[in-house]
Amino acid sequence: MNDQFLTVKDMSIIFKISTQAVYNWIKDKRLKFYRISNTRRIKKDDLLQYLKDRGNSPGNMKDFEFNIKNYLAQKERYGKNFYAKLEDLEKGRQG
Repeated sequence: MNDQFLTVKDMSIIFKISTQAVYNWIKDKRLKFYRISNTRRIKKDDLLQYLKDRGNSPGNMKDFEFNIKNYLAQKERYGKNFYAKLEDLEKGRQG
């Protein structure tokens, strides 16, 4: 089984919300999390189930799955440089 995990920072980037909002979801026990080293991680499948349980349409669920899958693929592709690459892209959009 190849579980994929998202960090709090990953979720804030994907959904364009604050990290505090994600921590609140965890604190309120809306999201199941796993503590790995010193970080909280959310399993991709658990996140998708949470979104489905919130009543998102099948179309929205396909969009969520696509965005998460694409994000994780890019994160794997760029490795340690991933967050720096994201910052560069954001700067390019703003400038």
